[in-house]
Amino acid sequence: MVCIHHLGTVTFRISGGMIEGYRDEIETFFGSHWGLPSMVVDQYEVTHVDRAGEEVLCWLSHHGAESAADNLYALNVCERLRLSIAKPRPLPPGSRSAARTTA
Repeated sequence: MVCIHHLGTVTFRISGGMIEGYRDEIETFFGSHWGLPSMVVDQYEVTHVDRAGEEVLCWLSHHGAESAADNLYALNVCERLRLSIAKPRPLPPGSRSAARTTA
């Protein structure tokens, strides 16, 4: 599933797989919102990226989007595709984790 949030920074939140079916949705949104000041591709919940998903991630990166990730699969995808990494998102209050890695 892909959720798109636009509150100053556009966040493409990916849960599960970044697959062929989401390409049109993202490109349609992006096509009607050219010139966005800031974009983040939230990959914290990504479990699978197919070839079409890789192409969309590269396309978004080429247009200035940064990726945010903290799981090994998503970090591997970011590294392999040489995607720009965003600053870590803040930890929720009371979180047990001392740090969140994004690179």
